[in-house]
Amino acid sequence: MTQLAADSQAVLAATGGPAIPPPGASPLPGIKVLLIGGSGSGKTFSLRTLVDAGITPMCVFTENSFDVLGDVPKDKLHWVYIPPSQGTVQTLMDAAKRTMTLTPAQVQATNDISRAQTNQYMPLLEALMNFKCQRTGESFGNVSTWGTDKCLVIDSLSGLTIAATKLAVGEKYAMTQPEYQIAMKTIENLINQICTGFHCHAVVTAHMERELDEVNGGIKIYASTIGRKLAPVLPRNFTDVLLAKRMGAKFLWDSADPQADLKSRNAPISAELPPSFVPLVTKWKSRGGLINSLVP
Repeated sequence: MTQLAADSQAVLAATGGPAIPPPGASPLPGIKVLLIGGSGSGKTFSLRTLVDAGITPMCVFTENSFDVLGDVPKDKLHWVYIPPSQGTVQTLMDAAKRTMTLTPAQVQATNDISRAQTNQYMPLLEALMNFKCQRTGESFGNVSTWGTDKCLVIDSLSGLTIAATKLAVGEKYAMTQPEYQIAMKTIENLINQICTGFHCHAVVTAHMERELDEVNGGIKIYASTIGRKLAPVLPRNFTDVLLAKRMGAKFLWDSADPQADLKSRNAPISAELPPSFVPLVTKWKSRGGLINSLVP
């Protein structure tokens, strides 16, 4: 037996063995969905179908898109809106002066002191630590305490990207490579926490980007975020990665488009799925998932 295995057994013995979930707690964590689509593809509107699946959406909006859900009863859907952080006109003036008087390399090398004033990321984390609904005034505590009767929604990844970028550089117009790395790692760490650190369901919406596939030719579809390296790795911890589309007056989801790196652990594989979370939750329940407020 290796020392690591021996240490692991000793820890288990000291703690009485692995933690036993409370009776009735879901043995499966909730579904984790990355929903990618262009503007107007119905991503935000489809969140109401979580209610049809018996789950309460708990939405963190970084874009002013929540009005399309205003008709959903207040006790069925909760939200927090964190508007894009804006500096003052003086902040813009300072940035413009630097741009006029410094070379691009000098601008890139400056340390932007406006980061604290233009930071949307910290309020987002505060909402995850203590979610207070702006519709009802109710507090729901830390997301880590939520069971599978709730779904954390981040709408959208684009807003998260802006927040992470301003956390790294503020209103500065040029980024250094280390600052790029900081912004990318900030996003990656939060997405990993959402997908693997929370027991509740989770949905992250994302705008869509198309890029030329330089290896195989053709076009590749990615979630819009910062840098070319981040977008291909973001889907790895989601259970399902789906593409929201609008075909004229028809809205649909696609789990089979070869141009995108999609996943279907709970969604059927099809190019024309109804834009609803109900089938995904139904599949999750068939695999042993239970909807309740208990956390293992």
